[in-house]
Amino acid sequence: MRILAALLFSFFLLPVGAAPATDATAVRIDAHRDGGKIMVEGEFSAPVPRELAWQVMVDFDHMTDFMPKLTKSHVLNREGEKLTVNQHGTVHVGFFDVAFDSTREIELKPMSEIDSHSVGGDTGAMHSVATLAQQDQQTVISYRAEWVPTSVLIASFGVSTLKNQLGEQFQAMVHEMIRRAAKTSAKPHD
Repeated sequence: MRILAALLFSFFLLPVGAAPATDATAVRIDAHRDGGKIMVEGEFSAPVPRELAWQVMVDFDHMTDFMPKLTKSHVLNREGEKLTVNQHGTVHVGFFDVAFDSTREIELKPMSEIDSHSVGGDTGAMHSVATLAQQDQQTVISYRAEWVPTSVLIASFGVSTLKNQLGEQFQAMVHEMIRRAAKTSAKPHD
């Protein structure tokens, strides 16, 4: 159960808590088992410039400010565009809130890609990649991940729960992007 909780929250280190979906921020998620792995593909968009979307997605030291149930998030090491990030929090699974600890190595390709893999904590072996692309007035974020669960039970329980949790996380990320865009546009111009 603890491994599933860690996976659900650290799949991309995204916020938990839903904001209403609109056509402009629709979320698509597919998660399925492929042999001993769980494969995830998703896509969502935000009506913000790519630079602002990027700032939100890599703001690991401040994620507790906008991620419900995230109690700690720190960059432990930074070497150029390579980071080691540790996060603690809880994830709601069934009737329980389960604590997690996740340590990830993250490689940034500024404004275009975030490549992440687990190196410690409760998450198990997983790898994820998020890409950002500007399309008109939208930033489109494509996400894919591969997780090797440590238990068949967790894997079977995890697929549907994972899809729901990621949908909420993606919507919360969009919500923060829109909040920051509104704050930026509300500032007086010189």
